[in-house]
Amino acid sequence: GLTDVSNTRDSPPVNAIERALDRGIFVVAAAGNDGGLNDDGFVATPANIPDVISVAAIQRNGTIWEQSSAGSPIDGANGRERISPNQKPEISAPGSEIVSTGPEDSFIVSSGTSDATVFVAGGLALLLERHPEFRAGMNDGRTTVQLVKTAMMETAAPSALQELPHDTKYGYGVLDARSLIDYFENSSMA
Repeated sequence: GLTDVSNTRDSPPVNAIERALDRGIFVVAAAGNDGGLNDDGFVATPANIPDVISVAAIQRNGTIWEQSSAGSPIDGANGRERISPNQKPEISAPGSEIVSTGPEDSFIVSSGTSDATVFVAGGLALLLERHPEFRAGMNDGRTTVQLVKTAMMETAAPSALQELPHDTKYGYGVLDARSLIDYFENSSMA
């Protein structure tokens, strides 16, 4: 989606996302591809919605992909400061020169924050496989979403180039799916 700081309330797509989050469905969204010199300082919609997991893109060398959108410490819709684990973007993942399947049995190479969301969704799928109690209908809705987002924040691998604890480009760091799963294996929170 485009960056629209006012589009976090009362629209059909936003209402659908809010209902999904209320049911404990994890929503993963691309931070947006307007980074660089012309970055407006806001992640794209629906990544700007609180509780949605906003994903930034990194390159193979671990640096931020130059077009990955930066987040603002302020929620543009209501002017409130964003607090952990909902600072945008929340997490980074590979999003540069990603090889994937294309039409007619071909392969394509693409870059972008949408490419990075696939890795985060895959990490969450592995977590849900290991911990079915976090699946929608078997969990406590937004409380579970917040629990998992907090674990994702605490287990992210920080980049040497990012500000800690949160960076407006890298988020809390790079997704570490194994550490995320281990977090619940080694705690009494699951």
